[in-house]
Amino acid sequence: MLATNQKLRDEVDVVRRERVTYSQVRKDMEDELVKVNYEITDQAQRHVQMQKTAEVMKEKILRLKEKNQHDQSTYHSEYDKLQVILLRI
Repeated sequence: MLATNQKLRDEVDVVRRERVTYSQVRKDMEDELVKVNYEITDQAQRHVQMQKTAEVMKEKILRLKEKNQHDQSTYHSEYDKLQVILLRI
């Protein structure tokens, strides 16, 4: 009977140690999950910000291209006018 009780106590101790180990593993995994979720959220926010920045840059490039086209058109128009004036002289 004493041997059986001792054996049961030993088994209970083993199970208690396993429970502590599993609890620690679970806690570590939960902590890692929180960290990963934070990183995912951070990356998603940075991605959105980068998309907004890219859109702003595309709009700026488009405005610059339009301005350049307008400036070139004005230049050619003025150049042609000057050519006509020079040919009359």
